[in-house]
Amino acid sequence: MYKYQTRIKLHETDAAGRMFFAEQLKIAHDAWEEFLLQNDFPLRDLCTRYDFSLPIVHVEADYLGELCASDAIDVEISVQKIGTTSFILDYRILRNATEFVGTVRTVHVTIDIKSGKKIPLPNKIKSILKSLSSPRS
Repeated sequence: MYKYQTRIKLHETDAAGRMFFAEQLKIAHDAWEEFLLQNDFPLRDLCTRYDFSLPIVHVEADYLGELCASDAIDVEISVQKIGTTSFILDYRILRNATEFVGTVRTVHVTIDIKSGKKIPLPNKIKSILKSLSSPRS
């Protein structure tokens, strides 16, 4: 597991002062990007140094509690499944480190940049993902 900490920003809220629903997906992706960076795999390298990509092909989210500007949140990422060409990530969102307020699940597929076809997960990605199975923060 990887834990990402942040706060809800005013610009992430709607006219009612609550977090706009789509922001939950953005926050999950921010956590994913930070996890990759902490594992020496910045997304800029994925865009410039490698011949594969990891697009999200499916996403789902549940909103279990309201979040407002300045609320402190933890986003916990864990790997649900590592397949041959794809992987599934689960995100748990907690307010003030204790109150469970939401979930996100993303399904990523590895594709060859040139052909656009699915390819096996590179060993570097498998190794990074396996680290999500063990406790850490």
